[in-house]
Amino acid sequence: MLYGIVGNANIGSGRYFANYQVGGIGYNGGSTIYLNGVGNPDLQWETLKNTDVAIEFALFNNRLTGEVAYYHKSSTNLLLMEPGLASSTGTGNIYRNLPNSVIENQGLEVSLNYKVIQGKDWKWTVGGNIARNQNKVKKWELGPDAVSGGTNDTRVIEGLPLGVNYLVRYYGVDSKDGLPIWLDANGNQTKTFL
Repeated sequence: MLYGIVGNANIGSGRYFANYQVGGIGYNGGSTIYLNGVGNPDLQWETLKNTDVAIEFALFNNRLTGEVAYYHKSSTNLLLMEPGLASSTGTGNIYRNLPNSVIENQGLEVSLNYKVIQGKDWKWTVGGNIARNQNKVKKWELGPDAVSGGTNDTRVIEGLPLGVNYLVRYYGVDSKDGLPIWLDANGNQTKTFL
């Protein structure tokens, strides 16, 4: 059994201070210096509390070996690149921590290996594994639409997996006019995309 607390500093260096760069559009024949990134002096590492428990075994004179492992990870003080700074800053994003948000990941994995043939000159081993992994947003201090995915069809909602799809249910096509039919929140058919 293992337990540890580690930090995730998976962000570029220097994100905690403002970054200026030389270049851009010149002025009066000279170079200019412009704001390339707004810093955050309060930026900290994301914290990951990790528990791992595993049992390894060997049976039948080591012909059958395997492992059963469980992990539980709880991430706090989450790192987020947040959009939405005013365009007058010259940059659109800033890294920040979410100290009141928690995301939990846990899972179980079973792996087995069996030595079918174990000869002097030839060996044949068959193996495989299966895993069950899940994550859940335990606490979230921002609204469900604060972080968007590719086409903005995902949400972050407490009690659900991270990045759950939030979509309008499609029913089919109306054979009379060829228009799509959707289902509203009550399961009724509609041609209005809600």
